[in-house]
Amino acid sequence: MTEINPYIFRAYDVRGKVGIDILPEVFSEVGRAYGTLVRRRGGRTVAIGMDNRTTSPPLKEAFAEGMLSTGLDVVDIGVNHTPLLYFAVAHWRLDGGATVTGSHNPVSDNGVKMVHAEAAPLREEEIQGLLATIRAGDFERGPSRTERFPTICPIPRWKRTCATSWPRWWRRGPTWGSPTTVTRIAWA
Repeated sequence: MTEINPYIFRAYDVRGKVGIDILPEVFSEVGRAYGTLVRRRGGRTVAIGMDNRTTSPPLKEAFAEGMLSTGLDVVDIGVNHTPLLYFAVAHWRLDGGATVTGSHNPVSDNGVKMVHAEAAPLREEEIQGLLATIRAGDFERGPSRTERFPTICPIPRWKRTCATSWPRWWRRGPTWGSPTTVTRIAWA
């Protein structure tokens, strides 16, 4: 088993220094644990995305392979920002999703944000539960319905949703939120 620093399991995500705590082997295990969580909640299909950091592609690949090993079907949404993952999961009614992102942190850091169906974030105890699953080696196993995950870009659908939701959003008034609040527009 890959040695994993428990410090990377934070309140809202899994995050740390690339090359020290964040390695493809670690992300494969975290992907397996997340896939196990989704499967045990009855889920079958999830999305995976990443930001444009140079360290993100191998981490995304490892995380996705971990999820596939649990029997999940994985849809690749490509390079994205986190709210676009939320939109894809909610709009396509997926069972969850993850995006490899360093967020606002220095380029030496990277991590993964994970959500349940309807883009509901994992709670802190669920993220800590991923570490417990890894330590116990208690993973779900099964074949995915796809050997390789397809890439489907949600941006065109997101643009159409924003364009058709804008008039409804505007009538609600400026206190409702920013026009760039993708996650709110997704449910308009």
